[in-house]
Amino acid sequence: MSLAFLAWRFESDFAVIPGSIRPRRRRRGVSRPFRRGRRMGGGGGGGDALFFLIAWLFSSRTSFGLANELTSAGFGRSLRNQKKGKMCKNKKEIRGVVLVGLLLVASWALMGYWEKQYYQGDVKGEDLSYVPRYPGSVRVDYKFEEYAAFDMPTRCATCPYTANKSVEGKHYYIQYEVHGSMSQLQVLRNYENAFKSKGWTIQASANPQNLDQPVTAEKKDKGMDTWVTVLTQKINDDAEGRGVILYDINVIEIGEMEQVLEIDESGMKKALDTTGKVVLHGINFDTGKATVKDDSYPLLDEVGKLLNDDKNLKLSIEGHTDNVGDKASNQKLSEARAAAVKDYLVKNAKVDAVRLTTKGFGDTKPIADNSTNEGKAQNRRVELVKVK
Repeated sequence: MSLAFLAWRFESDFAVIPGSIRPRRRRRGVSRPFRRGRRMGGGGGGGDALFFLIAWLFSSRTSFGLANELTSAGFGRSLRNQKKGKMCKNKKEIRGVVLVGLLLVASWALMGYWEKQYYQGDVKGEDLSYVPRYPGSVRVDYKFEEYAAFDMPTRCATCPYTANKSVEGKHYYIQYEVHGSMSQLQVLRNYENAFKSKGWTIQASANPQNLDQPVTAEKKDKGMDTWVTVLTQKINDDAEGRGVILYDINVIEIGEMEQVLEIDESGMKKALDTTGKVVLHGINFDTGKATVKDDSYPLLDEVGKLLNDDKNLKLSIEGHTDNVGDKASNQKLSEARAAAVKDYLVKNAKVDAVRLTTKGFGDTKPIADNSTNEGKAQNRRVELVKVK
């Protein structure tokens, strides 16, 4: 079809249409309509070339009919103008046709983006190991916040109302979309039963009389307190007539806010006076080793200033790792890293060694979920604990 179309354009630009008035030849026999069309972008080769491009772009899509109708109108006008031996001089008309073409191209690009976004896999993000997706779901939204507050809906089994409990910590928001014959209640019950089987405490059960109410669960394990709520929403059926359910998962891993002023001596002093400890994520080591990296020196120098400005301050330097590797190796690594920090402070800041003690806890005291990269990064840390 495209070849026939191209041949037709070639004929209309360079051949005389039977029964029409032959245009005057100028510059080696090139007709005025063709020359003017190239200059103005309409009526001849230039304007029709744009229509040809649009039709070609849409040739593999269902919207080709619309593009073909528009291009046919443009070509027909060009033919009529050539039959009359003149060129269309309505610039507004040309601009309008070009604008329509650009809009069609834009809609084609938008449709491709939509297909890629919603029909070709998950958006960027990650699933949580302890809150798996419902089978057949696609992740359509994801957000992570290092520290946030969220109102977790709670409701007792016999209460008709829903109350909220505000919790703070690391916040994960994941939205999924699932197509099929399942109901909102089915999705909610599946999550509720899964939580129960894993030892979670159900703080809000699924309510068959009000499917807009979520399921909420809490679990305390190894010093961590985690809250999860699942909220469903029924939307219109898809093109194949299947039901579509959107469901939101909000997770809060309760914990202390990361001390962002740790790079400053006064900020560390304030944290020690207020909470009794400082969590340092800015002390970096070679992977699997206790060698302190150069980019950690400015932070360690601030710790040295803090100790030298307060000669009565004593600190316990405590090392922590993520759960990568075996527990015995992580324990030794955390002890060695704590000792490396002490050695730096003694050698470079001239701090009396008796004021510093070291401990290692390996991966036994996580402050975040080790199933995510963000969580592992939070768990790899050095803590300074004030010794009374």
